[in-house]
Amino acid sequence: MFVRQWLSEQRRGKYGHYSTLLEELRTEDDALYDELMQRIEGRKDTCDAIKAEFAAEVIQCPTSTEEWSSNAEPFEKKWQFPHCCDALDGKHVAVACP
Repeated sequence: MFVRQWLSEQRRGKYGHYSTLLEELRTEDDALYDELMQRIEGRKDTCDAIKAEFAAEVIQCPTSTEEWSSNAEPFEKKWQFPHCCDALDGKHVAVACP
């Protein structure tokens, strides 16, 4: 696999978000870091492991019509974007008119 020199393992470890943020987490909140590492220990893909481990605790999905409607209401009032039930953080999705 071709990797540009400036993306070497040494630079990735020093400047990459993953390494930088994990060090910051370890410095700021040792207990949370330890819990996170313990709960995903032995799993190969880190993001998928975190999502699978914490999904039931953190990710809530509406189950009734009223809950979906209450989620959609602020989107329509604030941004005039009707029938929007939720949003992804920082993700832009191109939508083609049917």
